[in-house]
Order: sequence, then C-alpha cells, then structure tokens
Amino acid sequence: MFFLSLFRPGPDLCASAARAAEARRAFEADAEARLSEHVLNAPSADAFYAFAPAERAWRDVAHEVAAALGLFSETVEDEEGLKFVAVHKERLVVAVPEVERAGAAARARARQGTLSDAAPAMSADLVKLNVVKRDLRGVTAVLEEMGKKTKTGEK
Repeated sequence: MFFLSLFRPGPDLCASAARAAEARRAFEADAEARLSEHVLNAPSADAFYAFAPAERAWRDVAHEVAAALGLFSETVEDEEGLKFVAVHKERLVVAVPEVERAGAAARARARQGTLSDAAPAMSADLVKLNVVKRDLRGVTAVLEEMGKKTKTGEK
C-alpha cells in the first residue's frame, strides 16, 4: 500500500489541473461568444475577429473553437513577433503573383530536365585542409580486424 501511495497525485496537482481545466472552459466559452457576435452573426461576408496575442496552447484552443463553429482561422505573426489568431467568416484566397510565377518557372525547369538527383559539381578552387589522417585502413578492414579480435578474445 505504501508503494501505491507514492504515485497518487497530491492535492496541489489535482487543484492545479482543475484550475487549468476551468480556465480552458472559460476561455472556450468567451471565445465562442466573441466569435458568434463578431463573425458568425455578422451580416458581412468579410467579417473577422482577431484575438489578443497569446501562447501556443491558447491559440490552439481558439483554432478549435473556430473550427467547431465552421469558421476559418489562421495564426498571424505581427512585426514585433507576437502571434495571434485571426478568424474569418469565409476562407481567404490570397493570390501572390510572384509565388505563382516562381512555381511556373520551377515547373518549366523540371520539364526541361534541368532538375536532377545528380550531386552538384564541386568547385575547382577548393582549399586543402591541414588534417592528418591517422588510420589509413578502410571501414571494412577495421570491421574485419574487430571481428578477429572478438573471436580470439583480445581487447
């Protein structure tokens, strides 16, 4: 019995888990109310709501609530490096001409056969490093020698 009592969670751990679960439930309820008011029931198809910057765990909860309501969400990072969740009523379609052109150019190069699995050619002006190789044997020779020593019992 004493052994089992060592692994029983203490009252502090249980209370902490209960507080965390209650905080999550409160955040979910608040997020659902805000999204319903500002996005779901908004007359405009361009309606969106941006949550305050938060840690990843809370952003994940915001994404879950948005998905449950059938809304589209994304994590956005501002110029200060803070991340927040933006929720939209409809999926945003962002057209980036540079990316489309770069993708088309890559597909064209692939069709021409300029992309391959061959190793890149090394430059002729390589610098010789001053490294002294101490063991001139190959891997196979070393393994064979180790096998012989193991069979004879040498170290």
